[in-house]
Amino acid sequence: MKLKLSLFIIIIPAILFSAARPTINLKNIKINESGNGSCEITFVTSYKGLEPELFANEKITLFNETNIIKGILQQGQFKERDFLFSGQNIDIDGDGKFIGNFKFIRQRGKIYLNGKEVFPTEKKIGRVDIFAPMNKEGKPAILKMGKTGLPFHVRHFNKNITEVKLALLDKTKPVINKGNSCLIIEVLALNSKTSPSLKGEKLHSGKMSLTDQKLVNDAPLTRYWWIKEIPTKSGSTQRSLQLKGLPGRFKLTVTYLFAISPKVVLLKSRALYFDKK
Repeated sequence: MKLKLSLFIIIIPAILFSAARPTINLKNIKINESGNGSCEITFVTSYKGLEPELFANEKITLFNETNIIKGILQQGQFKERDFLFSGQNIDIDGDGKFIGNFKFIRQRGKIYLNGKEVFPTEKKIGRVDIFAPMNKEGKPAILKMGKTGLPFHVRHFNKNITEVKLALLDKTKPVINKGNSCLIIEVLALNSKTSPSLKGEKLHSGKMSLTDQKLVNDAPLTRYWWIKEIPTKSGSTQRSLQLKGLPGRFKLTVTYLFAISPKVVLLKSRALYFDKK
């Protein structure tokens, strides 16, 4: 195990900074309305670098997120009541009292939450956007505050740890494993009366509370999302998705993920706002 981790530490940075390093892109995303709440989503994904077949057997560990919250920390702290100033009371330690107080601290370049080391899952290596779902033991970077606490992961912090984005996970199935590579298609909506659908893909749903979202100033949004496995080929590929049952106003985000190891997944994400007037 130690040998495997040592090889990972040496090889992955070498791949990311070599001339033949794998690079991905996602561009030209468009929403084409086709009536009755249906839209065609078109975009282009691209890959270049080492032969993608070299990474064909890699798996991508995704988090089964039920509630994503981005909010403010006060001196690194947050409370269960008005969780991260989202207006929600969340019993994250599972004691049924909503009186918990938790604090992030930085020590010797590492971040801890009430004594537990935190491994943010969205980061950069140089200029490369990375999804890093594993902790240093090679297990999913899931945190729990106590035996009965809710599972969650930390997406990212700002530089001074005054703002954090974290996600609560499904208690019975906190992770979803997918093949390499895949897309995450996400629709954020307010007061949607029906659930949208993507042909052939399972619908996941939950909530999202963001300090910088443009759809509404208060209250969590409903988050609908799907995972679609796609084959990766060298060069550019035009892609098209059919979404049905969409509300008149929503935010669409498409994320392209390509794993070069279980711990390092390349990430590209693009978003559009749609407002039917």
